Amino acid sequence: MDTFKTSDLGVAAILMLFGFQFDSIADDGATARRKFFIFSNYNADNKKSAEEISDDYFQKKLAVEPMGFYSAQKQLKACLYDHQNKHTTSA
Repeated sequence: MDTFKTSDLGVAAILMLFGFQFDSIADDGATARRKFFIFSNYNADNKKSAEEISDDYFQKKLAVEPMGFYSAQKQLKACLYDHQNKHTTSA
């Protein structure tokens, strides 16, 4: 399956709002400090790929509901903290 990864929390929140499937969190190969949010690159409800939505985000071409964006960020942060706790306690 084709995936898209980003370390940017804002992009990850936008992808969640646009209905892209959040798959997992991965560590950067070089350091464990940087984390990547992994998404499916395609969504049946959208005509654009995750990469295209990400580009639109950085070009300020998107408008989203603020509370939905905030909620998506909170969900992702919870996943991130859970991921970090699992990897620090198992080491």
